[in-house]
Amino acid sequence: MILVTGSGGFGHAGFIGQRLVENLKRKKLDVAEFKGDIRCSRTVRRNFIDRCDVVFHLAAQTSAPLSVKDPVYDFETNALGTLNILSCAKENKARVVFTSSAAVYGEPKFLPIDENHPLRPVSPYGLSKMTAERYCLLFQELYGLCVTVLRVANVFGPGGHGVVNKFLERVLRNKPLIVYGDGEQTRDYIYVDDVTEALVKAVKVTGVYNIGTGKKTSINQLIETMEEVTGREMKVQYKPEKPGDIKNSYFNVAKARDDLKFQPRFTVKNGIKKTLAWMEKEGI
Repeated sequence: MILVTGSGGFGHAGFIGQRLVENLKRKKLDVAEFKGDIRCSRTVRRNFIDRCDVVFHLAAQTSAPLSVKDPVYDFETNALGTLNILSCAKENKARVVFTSSAAVYGEPKFLPIDENHPLRPVSPYGLSKMTAERYCLLFQELYGLCVTVLRVANVFGPGGHGVVNKFLERVLRNKPLIVYGDGEQTRDYIYVDDVTEALVKAVKVTGVYNIGTGKKTSINQLIETMEEVTGREMKVQYKPEKPGDIKNSYFNVAKARDDLKFQPRFTVKNGIKKTLAWMEKEGI
């Protein structure tokens, strides 16, 4: 039995979890979706009744700004919630694949970022994900729990909540795109279906892996790609950059490529096409 947390919209990770469930079902695997609040240990134990062999743990609070406003809720969801999952996984001898974030790295000291980069988060969100990671690795060391940690780059796709999805929503509503700063800031954007494939592959290994494309894309390049896909010129409003925003970030993904045999299938352009088509179909 495979258990997936975060597939029902709990936090912004819900869209990844839902796509993962769909992926696993296409592979004819037996999947159960977690129902309830991972902060409640009794709820977590109730979800483990059917004795799971593998747990994909995606349920999370994923907003850095929200974590600044409410660090307690952020900690309880990401750190305490993960501890509850790990405790039950230990009792059931279940393998855990934990979805972490690029936020654990903080301001990059070098690029591209590899898995040995120092962990210096700059938000409560990054700190709570780092704490959850440490619990995962400690449970592996102390109790022999099989754990894989995936530090995922900027994910976009149907149902997503990141900058790509927000831009496309404004495009469909004929609203100008809002860019903070000069638009030259870069990120590693990866399509959601590539992330779910990485999650499936991660079951066969243990350790920490960066999951991204290994390519940097600026906000301005995103906008140019959207213009190519839609065939129209975007209206853009540039505003002062937000204090504390990281200027550049993208991953070194050699370890995932070598150990997981992971290779993203979707370019940013193809991912934008698929996301836009889904939005139009859903009437967003």
